[in-house]
Amino acid sequence: MVLKGNTKLLGLACAVSVLYPLAGTKKAFESLYAILADYAPSDFASSLHQFYFTFAFFFLLPFSLVPKEERAGLGLSLRHKKVGIFSAITFVALCTPLIWFGSKDPQMLSEYPLSKGYFQNPLMALPYVFSLFLYYVGWEALFRGILLFSLVAPLGEASAIMIQTCISCILHIGKPSAEYVASIPFGVLMGVLAIRTRSFFYPVLCHFSIGLLNDIFCAFRLGLF
Repeated sequence: MVLKGNTKLLGLACAVSVLYPLAGTKKAFESLYAILADYAPSDFASSLHQFYFTFAFFFLLPFSLVPKEERAGLGLSLRHKKVGIFSAITFVALCTPLIWFGSKDPQMLSEYPLSKGYFQNPLMALPYVFSLFLYYVGWEALFRGILLFSLVAPLGEASAIMIQTCISCILHIGKPSAEYVASIPFGVLMGVLAIRTRSFFYPVLCHFSIGLLNDIFCAFRLGLF
């Protein structure tokens, strides 16, 4: 692939990245809902909006425009399973203590878990966790898939990794400070993992596991279970 052949795809990726903070986040949904209704939506509904918006616009829409035979070249594959799974397990294991200590941060406790209601209603747990997984599929598909692999050929691996990391980091503005800073090394490492395995699936495993653990740890510190 060359940059010319991916101009529309890259343009779409940039467009949805700009649209995301305006319409795709939990806070954006709550602001829009406040205009259309007389009461605020539940944090569960707001979270689901963010999850499915990301899955639809970061994954389904871009990949629907890519011919089937080219999707594997953008990371939609399960290559190098042994390396990918081992790397994901090792990464999550090393990060778990950091997530636990980081969950003491008042900013993290204010932000997470994204839906505090699902910890108080077991019936919400399964749909929430499933939706959370789809959210990370969308996120990684765009940054460690579409953006990363579209830029590798014309710009080289290092530049491609840094560009997708920068854009991903920008979308973390407004998040807790620790998360915002951590998004930089995380983006680089996930970019390296995606290139090494030629797949964004293993970054999905890492991101989902870390996100779920962070939710659980923060909920525990808040006394939600």
